[in-house]
Amino acid sequence: SMQLDVDATVSFLRSDDSAKSVMQTITTLNQTDDRPGLIVYFPSIPGSGKSALCSSIEATFASCDDRSVIVREGDSVKGKFYNEIEKDMLTNRIAVLDKNVPPMSFSSVHCLCSVSNCISAAVLPSGMQDTVVGNDVYPFSLQFLAACMNRVLNRKQNSHIGKLDSATPNCCMIVAKFYCFYRNISASVLRERLMNVGKANEPIEYPFFQPDELPDLPEELKLALGRAINMLARDINCTDVNDAESALRLAIQNNQTYFDGLTSPLEHTKEIFNTKLSHVISSLPDKIESQAPTRLSQTIKIASLDFDYEKFCSVLGRIKNSFEHVKHYFDEREGHRSNDENDTTQNRFIRSFHCTFAHCSQVTQSEMMASFNHLLGCNVDAKATALLYSDKIAAVEVEIPKVTSGSTQHLVPRPRNEFHHVTVWCGQDTEAKESNELPEYIKSNIAKKILFEEPISL
Repeated sequence: SMQLDVDATVSFLRSDDSAKSVMQTITTLNQTDDRPGLIVYFPSIPGSGKSALCSSIEATFASCDDRSVIVREGDSVKGKFYNEIEKDMLTNRIAVLDKNVPPMSFSSVHCLCSVSNCISAAVLPSGMQDTVVGNDVYPFSLQFLAACMNRVLNRKQNSHIGKLDSATPNCCMIVAKFYCFYRNISASVLRERLMNVGKANEPIEYPFFQPDELPDLPEELKLALGRAINMLARDINCTDVNDAESALRLAIQNNQTYFDGLTSPLEHTKEIFNTKLSHVISSLPDKIESQAPTRLSQTIKIASLDFDYEKFCSVLGRIKNSFEHVKHYFDEREGHRSNDENDTTQNRFIRSFHCTFAHCSQVTQSEMMASFNHLLGCNVDAKATALLYSDKIAAVEVEIPKVTSGSTQHLVPRPRNEFHHVTVWCGQDTEAKESNELPEYIKSNIAKKILFEEPISL
């Protein structure tokens, strides 16, 4: 009968060794792995060696801590990348993302970690240093950028799955564009931001250059890189991308000897990376400790010197009455006064007059507190020295004293931006931070500058 068949089957499954083994496997597969996983990602630029580092990961970590390790190449994944990775993480608890993850994508990794109960680990080249190009700071050196471009150019034509090799038009400018995604993010700020991506592990560092002192760039190459970065970062109506690409390719070609022995041997780099990754995996906790969410009020966006509205308007009035063409410039824009100063879709006057000393993209929160917390409420005798204006934006140049006013004086740090100013008017689709470009606009005859005979107290 049917009952006898069922009893016989149960008896067989309980007594036969092969059957018991299969049942144990099924039971194990049905168990939920609640341990936190790991998302390894690369906040870097093309040519930095991601794919080379990832090439042997799955074979090296075929059975690592009884959890499978997968590598997902950005250019090979069909559909929305992070959505597909989220699906992968249901069965695979450790994923290495072979993909450039610039700052605007950090939030995607953060969300992925949150929904997948994963720890994040960024991968960075060792020896990162702040690099100033024009008025902007970047976390990677120009030598790093040049070496990455050289690697991209050395790829065989039409060989790269992401279609970024020597056959790609403007491939060097594409690498430079990724570099510019890190504009005004210092090395320390980048590290701080990476530590806020999900529950973050310390970054995994790998050697990019040889341990010797890094040689200076050849002048031809340095100038070509600087020009390309400034074109992409400022976008001053410059469409001559092809010329910039040609200059980069020529400079790299003319200085091939510079790249000889510049970077660390691949096998050595992979060995160090795999060792560090293995340590991170073996050190994964059994549980992610819950953390109290960071209160928004604890995040400082800017440190600024604020000016009294009525006083500043009075100074602007004096400037208008002293220069006929300045009066004409502002009278034409009088109808913009009622527009919201935060609505970039409109022409607008700025009512919150201030000079920015530091932005959260430039310094860490701890640096912000250390530099400015003791100056809260202090006064300084700042002076207006010039007006700079274009069709898009206008700002008053200010002179900041070295110490505060009053009986107890404190040293006043220099603003991070080279151009110390107060933005007073912005055109449609123009952000206030574009005031920083006014000195460059002056050189390009895109803007005008009115220098006052005597500084005006603010």
